[in-house]
Amino acid sequence: MLVMMGVPYNSAEALQVAEDLMRFISQKATEASEELAKDRGVFPAFTGSIYDAPDMPRVRNATRTTIAPTGTLSMIAGCSSGIEPMFALSYTKTVLDGTPFVESILTLKRRRKKAAFTLTT
Repeated sequence: MLVMMGVPYNSAEALQVAEDLMRFISQKATEASEELAKDRGVFPAFTGSIYDAPDMPRVRNATRTTIAPTGTLSMIAGCSSGIEPMFALSYTKTVLDGTPFVESILTLKRRRKKAAFTLTT
């Protein structure tokens, strides 16, 4: 995402984008989990958990911000598997069945020209 936005990984802007994005994701995930808890109840181990306190949200999901894709899934989806900078402009990965899978940063260059991203909080 940072590459597509033209934001350097080691910049203050990248840190701010990451903070804003994760705050937004966390907020929306908690809101959705609270709605689910109203219909289905809190998660089974809620009692005695860190959420079992008056000032904590009553949520359906104990964990809400595990974000896919990772590894091979991210290659298939054509996106980064995390926040770390890309380690190569092009590489070949051998997937489970032995099939070579070629990944290239050129895909991101084409997408960057087509995409415009805005973050709304």
